[in-house]
Amino acid sequence: MDKISWDVAFQNTTFFFVNSSIEAFYENEITQRVNAIIPKIAHLNEENGVLKFIKGDEDSLSTLITLLGISGERFKRIVSMIRADYGHIFDTEWDYKTNMRGKLLENPKILEDVCELFQYGYVSPKFTSRIPHLILQKFRIDETILTRVNNADFLRELVQTKLDVEYYTKYKEAYHDIIFDRIEPIANKYGLVVLQNTTPPGCTYPAALIVKSGSKMIVINESYNLTTGQGQTTYQRNLAQMYSTLRDNPNAMVINMLDGAGWIGRGSDSKQIYHNCHHFLNLKTIDIIEQIIIDFFNIG
Repeated sequence: MDKISWDVAFQNTTFFFVNSSIEAFYENEITQRVNAIIPKIAHLNEENGVLKFIKGDEDSLSTLITLLGISGERFKRIVSMIRADYGHIFDTEWDYKTNMRGKLLENPKILEDVCELFQYGYVSPKFTSRIPHLILQKFRIDETILTRVNNADFLRELVQTKLDVEYYTKYKEAYHDIIFDRIEPIANKYGLVVLQNTTPPGCTYPAALIVKSGSKMIVINESYNLTTGQGQTTYQRNLAQMYSTLRDNPNAMVINMLDGAGWIGRGSDSKQIYHNCHHFLNLKTIDIIEQIIIDFFNIG
């Protein structure tokens, strides 16, 4: 069986698919998190309101940064300046997504300055003489900010943004499950073994699936991306190396599968993945995989 053309592969790409279980879970998760966060941020403009919020909520720094519309990278630079003010000598910055909150709780003086920065840094003499106005102007908690706090749609967007990576990962897992559930019965039908997340002999990167019998194997790589990122180029290069290793092995076949709008947005990498395999499939063309298996394993 011949490899499908790039045009056919492109036209059959599944840009998005809907998994009702994932959607229901995250709708509920967002609602619960919004309901939990409202009472915590409702009193930010009160005395020690920011301090209480940081002490009481693990995601407080990320929430404040998003709520105020602040650049996370700029915030890290300012915190580094404050640390230096207190005599800290360091090679790495604290990261507000991981270790910064814990470090602030261990350093009350620095925490006090960070709270002042959030609350009214835009008019605080401690900062206005040292930080450009255009950077500092968003560090304020006033009526405009409190209006955002009371806006349910804004808070849902805030919470949803924090869940994006986890949400996309669930769809990647669901995509894998669809493919596995399609291939496993075919393998069982013909007495073949299916291995998941296994590195083919001679390779350094694991395949999503390997269908094998004795020394013969079909190596299946699959990826579903809703967004674009540098990791796609790394993935493409890993598959290119795998194909280079297995291409001329008569006992091996490589099938690559791509779907998702994120791969359409990464056309150059997608085409490389298309070229670096014996067969290229996606959800809409996966039905031909049974015939590919029959032909490769010489099933009569």
